[in-house]
Amino acid sequence: AAWLKAGMVPVFAVGNAGPHCGTVVSPADYAGVLSVGATDKHDEMVEFSSRGPGANGTKGALPYDPLTPNLVAPGLMIQGPSHKSDDGYTGFS
Repeated sequence: AAWLKAGMVPVFAVGNAGPHCGTVVSPADYAGVLSVGATDKHDEMVEFSSRGPGANGTKGALPYDPLTPNLVAPGLMIQGPSHKSDDGYTGFS
C-alpha cells in the first residue's frame, strides 16, 4: 500500500460494535495494518470494542487479515490531567 511505501505505519481502531465476533470494521481488517481494540482499567476487553475475525476470503482489491485486533490499549475510564487544576486528574472514556 502507498502508506507503507511512504514509511508510515497504518494503525486503525477496530470499531465499537462489540462484543460479538466478526464485528471488526475496515480498514482495521486490512492485511498489513495494526488494528487496535479497547481495554478497561483492569486490562479486560471492553464490551463495546469490536472483535475479529475480520472479513476473510473476501473478493476485492485488498487482502484481509482475519486476526484482529492485533493489539489492545486502554479505552474506558482512563485517568488523565484535569483542565480544572495543575495537579488534578479526571476520568475520560
